Amino acid sequence: MSAEELPALLRSWGLGDDAIIRSFSDNDVSVDRLLGLTEEEIKELIPKVGPRSTFKSKLKEFAPALQARTPSTSATSTSNDEQIEQDLDDVDDGEPTAKKARQDTDSLSPDEFRESLLKAPEVNNLHTVLKSQLRGLMVLGHHKTHEVLDSDCRDHLCELVINNELASDHSKLIEDEGFLKLAEKIKKLFPTEEIETWHASSRDSKGNLVVTGRLRTKYDAVRRGLIRANLIESRRSAKKSNNSVIPDDSFNADDDPEISWLMTNDSPWTEVLTKWDASVAVRRQIVLHLKYYSEYIEKFPALRTQLGWELIAQDGVAIEAKLAQPDWRKWVDVMIKLIRREKGKSEFLKETNLSDGHKFAAVWLALPSLWNVKTIPKSPAAGKKDTCWRPSMSEIQHGVCIHATTVPEIIEKVSAKKLTLTTYHFGLLPLPVLLGPVENIRQCFIVLDEQRWEVDSVFEAVFGVFRMSFGLHSNYPPEARHAWLFVQQTLFNIQTANDYQKYPRLKATIAARLKEFSLLSS
Repeated sequence: MSAEELPALLRSWGLGDDAIIRSFSDNDVSVDRLLGLTEEEIKELIPKVGPRSTFKSKLKEFAPALQARTPSTSATSTSNDEQIEQDLDDVDDGEPTAKKARQDTDSLSPDEFRESLLKAPEVNNLHTVLKSQLRGLMVLGHHKTHEVLDSDCRDHLCELVINNELASDHSKLIEDEGFLKLAEKIKKLFPTEEIETWHASSRDSKGNLVVTGRLRTKYDAVRRGLIRANLIESRRSAKKSNNSVIPDDSFNADDDPEISWLMTNDSPWTEVLTKWDASVAVRRQIVLHLKYYSEYIEKFPALRTQLGWELIAQDGVAIEAKLAQPDWRKWVDVMIKLIRREKGKSEFLKETNLSDGHKFAAVWLALPSLWNVKTIPKSPAAGKKDTCWRPSMSEIQHGVCIHATTVPEIIEKVSAKKLTLTTYHFGLLPLPVLLGPVENIRQCFIVLDEQRWEVDSVFEAVFGVFRMSFGLHSNYPPEARHAWLFVQQTLFNIQTANDYQKYPRLKATIAARLKEFSLLSS
């Protein structure tokens, strides 16, 4: 057995962290011993909940292959494997689990179940295509058993659809309308799917049509492969113009009387509020001309007081009419169900007697795990030779929240984040910061560069950052924009015309999760 076999397997499962691999190595755990691990041993090997849930999910998925390697598995190992199966399946979250959904099909043998799929009345020609291929039957069988598709099934389905479209004409050009028709076929065959997962179109800042979604992404990937294989000719791509905004250096707001007063005073607070409100139009121009938001804080001393963040949040007047105090407890309940339904997250928050604040903190920290890591578009300030940023899951997590146990750790993580953002020509934006273990958050802050404002709760930190993002006209951290947009539309129930303008592909990225949230809410 190769010494690299287990590390390679863990990396293929998305568990390539050096600490995890070293933990297995130090404890002499080999591939053949995986099925014999107890729940306590798994917790010891992988202390963190997220990676541990991923490991258990992958272990369950690959159990048949691992059993084939070790046919003489002992009764003890079998018992442990059954316990893992039970732990992953037997979750009561108020929704039908996969185990419950299988009750109607469990009475059928595999041959009978396959025959029932083949004899089912055909819904459309896509149904016919799926019946004729092994992967297609797998997708149909998964949907009939679980009533929803998972990410793997969506990948298989997408590949089958595009390959079928290009089978007779490798160079076939599929445009917006063609992708829409394919998405509608998928929706008709699988009613729980959201069309925008498969096809979404919007206009960019110049009015050009941008087509996104799983179908377009797979289509482009297949075409690139065909071009490299010299099977089709490439199309000349349109040159993208540089949309960066060049500031007007002649702008000077310092002569404005309200601005001049605010630059030198932070009290009395009633006067600050009056002059802050009166200068909103001028300060908007200041914000648009800033390179870094830390300059804004340096410019106005009132922002460095304990309530300074509220001044910035107050400027988000465009959303104030729509924005009410959301029912975050109900949102947390739905999110717990959603995270539990995600493969490998069945152990999430199974403890009883947890406070609402603890639940919100746990959900917030788990939020990035609902999406895969993706490369993000370049900053408008980046040059042609600059590389695109493919943030790690840890970097995405820090775009949602900084979680630390000490104040020096906060400073260290913010400094590291600032360095990464500078490398890719992005600026630092407001972030919620949680201090202490998840089960006992001691302090909550809103942080912008070196400035920290303490707030009373995790939700207030998140709510404050959300409002500040509108007040600074700054969107969200680019590495975690998908997560913030999801929260904007589910927790705060707000949609704006600018949501996808600079990042049109995000519409397809979050569509499936929005659909799942809607189904679970109802």
